[in-house]
Amino acid sequence: MSLERQTLASQRAAERFARRKTVAIRIFKLISTTGLAAVCGRLGCSRLLGIASRCFALHNELMNAIYARLEEIFRTVLLDDSVTLTPETSGKDFEAWDSLTHVTVMVHVERAFDIQFTSSEISGWENVGQLAELIDARLRQKG
Repeated sequence: MSLERQTLASQRAAERFARRKTVAIRIFKLISTTGLAAVCGRLGCSRLLGIASRCFALHNELMNAIYARLEEIFRTVLLDDSVTLTPETSGKDFEAWDSLTHVTVMVHVERAFDIQFTSSEISGWENVGQLAELIDARLRQKG
């Protein structure tokens, strides 16, 4: 899949997640003010569980797209097609990792997801899981 298609797919997943998240937030606010029994009575428990389930599935879909794109970026920057990422993967797992590699990865990430990081965010993540969460947060901020 091309970079443009993956970026577009990631953006679409983020948009779907944001819409579902808005509905979920409204429901959870309703729960906090009126209580779970009242919400279940108004929406039906199965509908409430269905909405929560879809929100979770969309978030997983978005995170899977982020990880897939990150894996491509790491493979490109490290010139190693065998790179496989997990949330715990860090720069320490790669012999070739240095400060220049770190910055190069971050530049590729910013371009791939069309987002910008602060200097503290660029240097602040310790593993791929933290980087993926940071990307997720930036994409949600973009709307």
